[in-house]
Order: sequence, then structure tokens, then C-alpha cells
Amino acid sequence: MGKIPNEFPDMGALFEKPYTEFEFDGKIYKVGPTVGGHNGVGPQACQAHPPSYDSVRGRWVVHVDNNLIHIDYSGQDEPRIVFGDDSPFTQLVIQNNPDPAFRSGGILVTETTSADAEPEYPVDCEFTMHLKATVPGVPSLVTREPLRLIANGLEEWPPPVGTVYKNQSGAEFFLEGPAAESDQPMARILPGDSTVLTEVFTL
Repeated sequence: MGKIPNEFPDMGALFEKPYTEFEFDGKIYKVGPTVGGHNGVGPQACQAHPPSYDSVRGRWVVHVDNNLIHIDYSGQDEPRIVFGDDSPFTQLVIQNNPDPAFRSGGILVTETTSADAEPEYPVDCEFTMHLKATVPGVPSLVTREPLRLIANGLEEWPPPVGTVYKNQSGAEFFLEGPAAESDQPMARILPGDSTVLTEVFTL
């Protein structure tokens, strides 16, 4: 396997989700396929830091700042089929929460266990994504606990086209702002779906 470099290019990606399952008001909606991504420009890029040894894990790791999630249902056919043409959910936008208190990020974990060895591929990649959902006419919804996406056995970074990230945890969305004290989630993304990279580009 190849050695992990000390520097990585900033990157962006486009992706497809074969399906996403939402729970809202006691009903489950299965929407897909849909597309999303981000152009990765400037501070919105996905930025990987030099590898460092994690004594708790006993592995070399690479920390990644991630701002790639951006899904806009407007203009996509499948949400209109599922929700109906007049539903505000056809205008749903899901993105990383811009609040710095809820930063999204990731980590690449190598199989290299010795602190004296040079870290090598393959790596397992896990992203923890704090999300914000907006729908016209209602307050924004945010997650309190992040969505976890995992891809195993990557042999390069940036990850290649075709890389599949599995939704491990799902996510619960709560009202943002003054109504955020509610203990009841307003909507959920259920676990189990996939995100497949369809285009990867570097800056």
C-alpha cells in the first residue's frame, strides 16, 4: 500500500443518494434517487491535515475539516413524486450547520500502529456531520447529535469516484432558535442509506 503524504489538496465532490428515508409526523417517506454535493471553493473546501499519531487509538490518523454536504431538493424530480408538487418539502435544503459550535469533520484512521512507522493506506474514513434543514415557511431544523458516515478501506485521498459512505446513525432534527428547547425531534433521517461519490475534484 502507498504511504500517506504530509499534504493533501483541498477537494470538493458531487454525490448521489440512491434513497433517503425521512420520518415526519409519524409517517416514513422514502425519497430517491437524489443528488447533492458542494463545489469545495475556499472555506467550503474539504481540507485534510497532516497525519498525526493518536495514542488513544494506537493508530496514525488524518483529521479532515468537512463542509461538503449540500442537498437541494428544488428542481429534483423524486421529491415532487414522493411529497407532491405543492409540498414545501420539494424545496427542502440540507447542509452542514454553519454554527461554529456544531462543526462537521472527519477522520481517516490507518492500520499503521507504530508511532515510529510511516503511516500507510488503507484508511477508514468517518465523517460526523452536524446538519441544518430549511423548508420555506417554517423555522429551520438542526441536529443536536451528528450524522455518522463511514467508508472503509480507502486506498487514496481524496477518495475516488464510486466511494460509498454508509449512514450509520441517522439523525434527529430539532427546531432552531427560541423553540429549540423542545425535547421532541420534529423529523428524522433514518440510518442505513448510502452516499455514493459521482465526481471528485481538487483545487
